[in-house]
Amino acid sequence: MPSFEFALPDDSNIISSLVRAVPDGWSWLDGGLYAPKRLVDEGLAMPDTGYALSRFRGGRTEVTGRTVRDGEVTREVAPDLFGFLVERKRPAWVAFEEAGFGNSYDLTFATAKRLASGFVYLGYRGILRFYRDCRNNDKYRNPAHFYLEMAPGGCLVAEGHEGEGVALISWDAENGGTKDMVAALLDICGKLELKDAASEPR
Repeated sequence: MPSFEFALPDDSNIISSLVRAVPDGWSWLDGGLYAPKRLVDEGLAMPDTGYALSRFRGGRTEVTGRTVRDGEVTREVAPDLFGFLVERKRPAWVAFEEAGFGNSYDLTFATAKRLASGFVYLGYRGILRFYRDCRNNDKYRNPAHFYLEMAPGGCLVAEGHEGEGVALISWDAENGGTKDMVAALLDICGKLELKDAASEPR
């Protein structure tokens, strides 16, 4: 599977530009973004409340509480609805679960991209994975992929999101992928002068 790997600077403008460059004809978005700690410290974001944008929730956005483990029991902390609805605080996280799949009326792929780009611009960081189509109803047999793994910066980043930022672009000929499918992404990486990170240790 041919792939290109670029160093991804911790720059909101650059990351937002990359998100916007994903073609609208792609299929869905997975991943999660986490609020800057400063927003929580300043009382502008809710520490235990986030958004879930998922095809499995009827394509709608849901306000969710943080999942915590209490001994052997896993439970969800109630979301801060007052903070969300009245105080207009920002979420601690935004989770994307096949967001935009099927371009449902409630959540199109273009809308999912716009939301991801907007939260990145506000300083949120995490991992975003974009997919183009799938073969034989197998989620991971895709013609093309685009992964953004961001440096955590000063965010409430979950475990496993540590390290330097990287942008990974790939296509899979066995699943009908071609370089043309990722041409717009390769083009913007070139225009943004992102450095090749394939040979750099991570």
